Amino acid sequence: MTAPVNKDANNLFKRSNNFAWVYNGSVADSFKEKVKAAGGNVEGFMRCSLHWFNYDDLDLHVLEPNGDHIYYGAKRSFTTNGELDVDMNAGSGKSRDAVENVVWTDQRKLIPGRYRVYVNQFSRRENIDVGFEFEIEVAGNLHKFAYNKKVEGNVEVAYINVDKNLNVTVTPILPANTSFKSKTEWSIDTMKFQKVSCI
Repeated sequence: MTAPVNKDANNLFKRSNNFAWVYNGSVADSFKEKVKAAGGNVEGFMRCSLHWFNYDDLDLHVLEPNGDHIYYGAKRSFTTNGELDVDMNAGSGKSRDAVENVVWTDQRKLIPGRYRVYVNQFSRRENIDVGFEFEIEVAGNLHKFAYNKKVEGNVEVAYINVDKNLNVTVTPILPANTSFKSKTEWSIDTMKFQKVSCI
């Protein structure tokens, strides 16, 4: 639990006090919760999620090994069942806290080869709060990326490599902030949001 040093500091949350909290070992993942709140599936075997902070229309693209292209123009791969289930700020800027999400729910439907993951600047509407955050999660292993510049054209994020036994590895193109593996702290799964009734 944290409190500001300056008693006149503005509130961080929609409450009448200015308390906040921090987490040990990534116990809560607000990025994942944003995707969930927008209607995205975060429970699949593999997921790619994009988060950005202005009214731009950024687009998440995944090019699969067989040439299937998951993006706003073809939201589902009928080979792997990978699906773009959240596509924000298309047509107009509605959110400065936008997300997009592609999820694969069945590991057995993946095809061996390289999956190319990138972000495209479809429509620039602002020159402030540029860049994005990105997560790739595979079977509870979380890879986080950040891009802190204006997005111009395509920004390559990573390759997801699937071998003939359907084992998955992630090869970063953007520098990875860090890689997380789900663990248990205080009997809590660190990669799942935990509801609390009191602090």
